[in-house]
Amino acid sequence: MGWFENWAAELQKLANLENFDYILAGHGLPCTKDEIQNNINYIQTAQQLFEAGLGKDDFKAKLLAVYPHRESPMMFDLYPGFLFGEMGSH
Repeated sequence: MGWFENWAAELQKLANLENFDYILAGHGLPCTKDEIQNNINYIQTAQQLFEAGLGKDDFKAKLLAVYPHRESPMMFDLYPGFLFGEMGSH
């Protein structure tokens, strides 16, 4: 299982838990469990774009075009660096 699949699988485990209504992620506003599925969808989109063979700049531009409402655009600079071998794993 690759990086994208692992990330989505961990989020799905969280979504499957019961007895909570809100998530305090540490960045952004508190949200409901619906946001977990939104993030899984985001990860799947990122995976499709990455697997399409886009370069780092095109990857970022297309991801921002699909998800312009993301509140932390600087995250778009962190993960492409990781995905495209410009920084170590975390």
